[in-house]
Amino acid sequence: MRLKSLRKQLKGLLSLNDTPERVAKSAALGIFISITPAFGAHTFMALGIAALFRINKTAAVLGSFFNNHLMAIPIYYICYKIGIFITGKDINFAIKPLSFSRYLHLGLDVLIPLWIGSMIVGTAISLPMFFIIKYILKKYRAKKT
Repeated sequence: MRLKSLRKQLKGLLSLNDTPERVAKSAALGIFISITPAFGAHTFMALGIAALFRINKTAAVLGSFFNNHLMAIPIYYICYKIGIFITGKDINFAIKPLSFSRYLHLGLDVLIPLWIGSMIVGTAISLPMFFIIKYILKKYRAKKT
């Protein structure tokens, strides 16, 4: 994430008219969602889940921008490796004769460990980010008053 983008997101979170707990919870949800391999659907997922749980939609969407195209490759690689460790499924990417079922199966062999790993990495990142965001918001608002 570029520094300007991070500053812009932080300013957006600081300016929200909601409690620090709700903003931090919403942003952490968005961060968690951004780690999932739901390519292209992070913003929609953040909006939908925030609406479902009645939390701050803006903070959730801002959090969903955490994982961007620069961070995606290393994050998804780590998620995939963790998923492989947990599932015990390592795949061989050897090219075999074309078969739709072969490539569908190969896709699931990649996606299942990736999703499992992303749940773990997403939790490991979003939980501390909840406390960090909440702390920053409380300090900022206390200083402002």
